[in-house]
Amino acid sequence: VPESPATLRRLFAQFGRPGERNSPVFVFLRPSTMDLQALLALLALGAEHPGQVFLLEGPEEALEDGMVRLGDQCRSQQYADALLSYALISMIQSLPGAVLVNAQLMITASSANLLSERPEDFEISLRRTLHQTQTAAFDAPTWGSWLSRQKLRQLVRCGPGDVGVRLDGVLHQPAVSKAELFRVRSLREEEVAVDLWLEEQNALFEFI
Repeated sequence: VPESPATLRRLFAQFGRPGERNSPVFVFLRPSTMDLQALLALLALGAEHPGQVFLLEGPEEALEDGMVRLGDQCRSQQYADALLSYALISMIQSLPGAVLVNAQLMITASSANLLSERPEDFEISLRRTLHQTQTAAFDAPTWGSWLSRQKLRQLVRCGPGDVGVRLDGVLHQPAVSKAELFRVRSLREEEVAVDLWLEEQNALFEFI
C-alpha cells in the first residue's frame, strides 16, 4: 500500500518503474487508504501501462474509512473538487478484490483478523467484494483443502497496517511476515515463490 508519493518513488527505485525494461507487474492493495496524490499517480500509471499496474480493493471495513478520508482530501482547499471525490469513490467500489498469478497464486487484501480468519469467512467476504451473493455449500475446513477445491496452490493475504502478510499453500504450513513489500516470481512451471523485501537488510528474503 503506497501511502504517499515518496513511498511510490522508493518502491520503483527498488523494483523498477512501470514501462521500463524488465520491470515487474505491480499489484497495489487498498487504494482507498492511499494519499490522494499517490492514488492519482497510480491511476495515471495504470492508464499508461494497463498490463503492469493493477489496483485491488480490500474488505469493507477498510473501504468505508478510506472513502471518507479521500472525500475530505478532494474537497480540501488544495483541490476543492467534489466531483473528483465522486469519481474516485465510484471507481474504487468497482475494483476487483483479488488477482491470480499464473493461475496458481491468489493475492488479496485481508481483514484485520488475518491469523484467525476461517476459509469460509474469507470466501464470503471475497464473494461480497466481487458482488456475488450466491455461496456454494462449504466443505473446506482448512486452507489447504480450500485451495485444492479452488485449484490454487497458494494464497497471499495482506492485512491492514502492521498486521502483516500471510501465505497459505497446499503443500506447506502457513507463514506470516511483517514485511511491507513482496515479490512473486516463478521458479518452475509448477512452482511459485514469494519474496519479501526486508529494507533493513536491503535484500529479498524468501517467504517459503
